[in-house]
Amino acid sequence: VMFAIFTLMASFGIGNSAQGNSITTAVSSTFNVPKWIVGIILVICVGAVVIGGIKSISKVSSVLVPAMAVFYMIAGILVVCINYKNVPDGIANIFSMAFGAKPIAGGLVGTVTASMMNSMRYGIARGVFSNEAGLGSAAISAASATSDHHVKQGFINMCGTFIDTIIADGKLLEGAELTIAAFETALGKAGAVFVTISIILFAFSTILGWEYNGEKALEFLFKKPIFCYIYRVLFSLLTYV
Repeated sequence: VMFAIFTLMASFGIGNSAQGNSITTAVSSTFNVPKWIVGIILVICVGAVVIGGIKSISKVSSVLVPAMAVFYMIAGILVVCINYKNVPDGIANIFSMAFGAKPIAGGLVGTVTASMMNSMRYGIARGVFSNEAGLGSAAISAASATSDHHVKQGFINMCGTFIDTIIADGKLLEGAELTIAAFETALGKAGAVFVTISIILFAFSTILGWEYNGEKALEFLFKKPIFCYIYRVLFSLLTYV
């Protein structure tokens, strides 16, 4: 019961508010579209999909999820290729900042607690917002998938964690505008458009997935279909807020 209640609450935060904000910020920053217009369009799009239930959500997600992964990977690789001269320095920085005298001294002299708490804060945030590792929410969608063997579905979910965190790198955490600016330095205006479209695909598919999670939690708690239909409408409208 507690898991269902927290899942329902999370659907309006992780799955709705944060994602709607990311889409709005990205579109407004790149295309100078007023936020209220983006919000209205988002409500219409979300509502059009979620009102149809899981079949409608799965049809849209089966197109969006592979597209967003490929799209973001190509754009990311392109940026790295353009900045190939900086790759050796970047790799050197990773090792020097991880194993150098300064970080070791910082960890030993009075900052152990602060460093640990800061690491936990970012680690938990990355787990929650990037791949949902540890939340148990991904299992809700996995359970509804059509698969000839449960182990095969488990492998698919493991791949999702890798793609979300290692490849996509949870860029939404740093803010849409920061990511857009980073890509724009290498690709110009096209870079901003690349990232904006990627963020729209990432965030919109997350909204759809979390609507299903929340609905399943509500279904478990009240066991009456009418509550699910009310939830779908409410969830869509709150995307604007």
